[in-house]
Amino acid sequence: MNRLFPLASTPSTSSIDAVSMAWTKRFALAKWLAYAGCLAWAALFVTASPNTAWAQTKSDSKIDFNTQIRPILSNRCFACHGPDEQTVESGLRLDSFEAATSAADSGKKAIAPGSAGESEILHRILSSDDQVRMPPPRFAERLTDQETELLTRWIEAGATYNKHWSYEQIAQRPTPTLRDIDSSNPNSNKHPELAPNQKADLQAWAANPIDRHLLAKFLEKGLVPSGQADRTTLLRRLTLDLTGLPPTLDELDAFLNDTDALAYERLVDRLLTTPAYGEHWGRRWLDLARYADSAGYADDPARTIWAYRDWVVRAFNSNMPFDQFTIEQLAGDLLDSPTPDQWVATAFHRNTLTNNEGGTNDEEFRNVAVIDRVNTTMAVWMGVTMGCAQCHNHKYDPISQKEYFEVFSIFNQTEDADRGDESPTYAWYSPSQREERSDLESQILKLEAQLDAPDASLANSQIEWESRLRIASEWKPTFPKTVAAQSGNAIQVLENGLVKLDSKADNDRLDLEVVLPEGWGPQNLSGIRIESVPDQALPGGGSSHGDGNFVLTQLGGSLYQEPRQRAKGRFIRIDLPGKEKILSLAEVQVFDGQQNLAGPGKASQSSEILGGAAARAIDGNTSGKWEDNSITHTNTSDSPWWELDLHATQPVDRIVLFNRTDNGLATRLSGAIVRLLDENRKEVWQGRLEQGAAEHPLNLQQQVAWNAKFAQADYEQSGLPASHTIDSDPKTGWAVGGSIDKPHALQVAGKADQTNQLDADSIRAPWILRLQLGFDSPFKRLILSNFRVALTDDRHLNEVLQTPKEILEMVRSENRTDAQRESLHRYFVRQIAPERSALRAQLATTRQALGGLKPITTVPILRELAKDKHRSTKIQIRGNYKVTGDEVSPGVPRIFGYEPLSEQSDGQTIDRLKFARWLVSDRNPLTARVLVNRTWEYLFGVGIVRTSEEFGSQGDLPVYPELLDHLAMEFLGSGWDNKELIRSIVLSNAYRQSSSVTAEDFESDPENTHVARGPRFRVAAEQVRDTALASADLLSKKFYGSPTRPPQPSMGLSAAFGSRTDWDTSTGEDRFRRAIYTQWRRSNPYPSMATFDAPSREVCVLKRDRTNTPLQALVTLNDPVYIEAAQGLARRVLLYEADQAADDASKLSRMFQLVLTRKPSDAEIQSMLKLLQASREDLKDRADQAMRLATEPIGKIPEQLSPQELASWVLIGNVLMNLDEFLMTP
Repeated sequence: MNRLFPLASTPSTSSIDAVSMAWTKRFALAKWLAYAGCLAWAALFVTASPNTAWAQTKSDSKIDFNTQIRPILSNRCFACHGPDEQTVESGLRLDSFEAATSAADSGKKAIAPGSAGESEILHRILSSDDQVRMPPPRFAERLTDQETELLTRWIEAGATYNKHWSYEQIAQRPTPTLRDIDSSNPNSNKHPELAPNQKADLQAWAANPIDRHLLAKFLEKGLVPSGQADRTTLLRRLTLDLTGLPPTLDELDAFLNDTDALAYERLVDRLLTTPAYGEHWGRRWLDLARYADSAGYADDPARTIWAYRDWVVRAFNSNMPFDQFTIEQLAGDLLDSPTPDQWVATAFHRNTLTNNEGGTNDEEFRNVAVIDRVNTTMAVWMGVTMGCAQCHNHKYDPISQKEYFEVFSIFNQTEDADRGDESPTYAWYSPSQREERSDLESQILKLEAQLDAPDASLANSQIEWESRLRIASEWKPTFPKTVAAQSGNAIQVLENGLVKLDSKADNDRLDLEVVLPEGWGPQNLSGIRIESVPDQALPGGGSSHGDGNFVLTQLGGSLYQEPRQRAKGRFIRIDLPGKEKILSLAEVQVFDGQQNLAGPGKASQSSEILGGAAARAIDGNTSGKWEDNSITHTNTSDSPWWELDLHATQPVDRIVLFNRTDNGLATRLSGAIVRLLDENRKEVWQGRLEQGAAEHPLNLQQQVAWNAKFAQADYEQSGLPASHTIDSDPKTGWAVGGSIDKPHALQVAGKADQTNQLDADSIRAPWILRLQLGFDSPFKRLILSNFRVALTDDRHLNEVLQTPKEILEMVRSENRTDAQRESLHRYFVRQIAPERSALRAQLATTRQALGGLKPITTVPILRELAKDKHRSTKIQIRGNYKVTGDEVSPGVPRIFGYEPLSEQSDGQTIDRLKFARWLVSDRNPLTARVLVNRTWEYLFGVGIVRTSEEFGSQGDLPVYPELLDHLAMEFLGSGWDNKELIRSIVLSNAYRQSSSVTAEDFESDPENTHVARGPRFRVAAEQVRDTALASADLLSKKFYGSPTRPPQPSMGLSAAFGSRTDWDTSTGEDRFRRAIYTQWRRSNPYPSMATFDAPSREVCVLKRDRTNTPLQALVTLNDPVYIEAAQGLARRVLLYEADQAADDASKLSRMFQLVLTRKPSDAEIQSMLKLLQASREDLKDRADQAMRLATEPIGKIPEQLSPQELASWVLIGNVLMNLDEFLMTP
């Protein structure tokens, strides 16, 4: 039978009175229940034993709702009777006073304040009927007697509800004084009477406020602190905790020899200033930030975001105040004029996953990313699990689904949208680069000021320049000698030089030959003009057979003379010299003037494979793609060849080779030699292909290239300017959409190559311009079909066309405004004035230097959408982003008591910046408590609130609530100073306690939640590796930069989408960099660290698991990193000068100190000596195994060491690195 209160065998008068009162209430309740028709209930209560009554024994102890009642309701009742209205059973909620005390339709109350007998909740709890009992048997076990007693006393006392402890404002509670810490304290009845000297020792121990808070509770619970750890242990513990690395032997000697009372305090201060501190504590933050070097999901492609990781390390090393640290990460982009570092900081919330797999919905995964940002923010800063409220009202905490999406709305207004390019991104320059950029920008401003300085002597130069621009160029019309279309469509050239093309092809290329005016040579031709001529017979009255518009994508030219003796031959031979080559051709064209001689010829080649016949190169298909049956293909062989027989000797002016274009294989043709042979196979001409381009035109005539420099048109369609005709992109061009029914002109200025090699006779001979016009736009059938060509020798055309149109308009204007005159003069001095050429050259050089400064990396960032592009946010029904309910505005759950800060009370909607500032304001009690508790957990292995990831109703109560608030207030008062918080904790005597524990004490407090002994727990995965490398003196001290790839076991496996799990190991010191810099791929984390519980970081990890498995021992025994560390350790000991003549015991002692920071005991020395001798014997006749053990993977053995001896010491080092002591904080 369950008892609320055990009765004494001889009850006192007061006890008898209490029982009598209870029975009186029981009969009264029975009568009420019978009247209400509940006869079964009435019988139950009349026949029940008095021991089951909820009579309240007199007690002076006050019931605390948060620490005693809320946990019962939360754990036993809220699943069915909590805040989530969608899952509330029978309409009853017990999470608030109003709901729990309201009368039901029957008139009953779940809780009747002041009357346990009238409270239905107690009837249900005590019922023996499984159909009535609460909680139901299927859900949970019956409440314990103690829980039932607490509920009874609480109801009798008025059933007062209080706000959850963590949501209450932080209270500055008085620190216990030394007078309070006395065994005579009435609350210290569990502690035996202390002798005066013991009291003095305890008072001395509790000199620190942290220690006084702890000791006050120790005495209440009958605990005493452990003694202080020895100095060697303190040094190792502190160094591991603050830097993540073991102390060096020099640091050990220095500390042990420093006997000053402040030696330990100086050690703390020194370690907090080492760069290793930021790497170690920054690594912890990266778990919270879910930092990884990949994007996640199935494909998990690489992501470049390491600048954020480096920002975190720098922030910890510079001791950035945590409020600033918070604001810059959550809303750095919303600050006024964000600095480069503040932009990078916003990558905190770009560590979310993106899904680039084909067929996925970007909006779906953008939504998932925002959900992750909500959950991560609330978990990291508030210690609250909000994810439940995404689909329904929270079951345990008063957070509704509507409130969840109000927070969602705060984070829903950024530009990123699950794009494959990770945009928006920020170009990040190193601090030294930023300094250099700033210097160059200053120089540019000074040079521009010098250029713009007033100078009357420039007036005449400007007048001359303007005069040149006012003179219109004289254009000479032409009559093309020949015109050919690649499509083969008919072409007419009318008497007035008008070219009419009857082309309905999708794309085309025109080759025109125009005789230059008499007396002109290459040096005379300065410009080419293409005039479109509209025709009413063409669509829209335009100048093409498409829709009247055209897109001229390429314009190029060359100049040649009809030679006195043309090249003639019968065979075209193409050789590809070299070993194991493959020769592939798409097409070979051989021209006599405009006639292609190749088609009727006969093709052959050295070999054939995969159906790549030689004849494919003369079939007219220039695609260059294998799937289009366009290419020839020889077998892999030495110096393959292809040959064309023209059947007879013929004049050849030009040979054009079309290359393979698919799969990046065009480079195969590089180095090919093209020959023209006569009928006796004697070489007539030879050419060589230096690069594997898509098309190779080879001219056998004497010719000069004409290079286009500038292009202008009288009209340009938006996005299709004249300059696109002479760029390197064959798909872009000039068009006249919007004005197709009017004539337009394209003017191109250029210059021929030097013609010094031509003799005087050839200079006097007529020159011919071979003009190529390309129409290769993605828009089909937009081919210019009505046009003229004109030429000019105006030597000023180049200057005119490179002058912006608006400047030309100002020059040619009769009435200029003052602003135009100023603009014109500024353009002249900055671009033209010969007197300023030296300054312009200096400015150009400086600008080039600035442009040459490339960012070290880019990083994805948060950037707020413009106000007019803000997204609406609606409640997602059951968390489905496609099924939405009411629209919500940005907000914070009411339980947190959000109020705008005074400087934010502008009536505007809450945004990320306002939210971030509130998170770290004194109006929000959670952030300081959560951060202090997390820091405590890092240093002691367990938090003051054991559930550091959950400060809501499902979390544990703080073991030391007064201490938690004391530390939180100190943290706030210090200006959110992380180092000062850590310093105050590690200077406490609690932290300096020995971790030794008796079996009895361990059984009573296995997790050391009361901190009555020093911390001892396994170090993090990264520390295991770093400590091993540091012990071997292999660890690199290089900071920052791109991720590294340290050695890992080769598995030969593939991850998703065929990507390898193995990687190419980094070389040089990158192989030995700290683990924080290791490439972190979510789908394939670094194996050894994953074995030691490092997370994949797909989601925020507030607290790592801490396991102990056989796999971990296999890692430290066999993983290449730890083998190499043992090899380095052995060499370090054996090569140490003082150890050259030392005995084995001395070497073992040194190795112990390097690995464990302490000297070995005599028993340990003897044990290791036996192992060393056994290893020597075992390896004596196994030279190959000894060599492998001594050299793989570290490398060559130093000359003065033997493989067998070195391998034996490697085994000793490996054993020491597998001791439990090596893996633990001492």
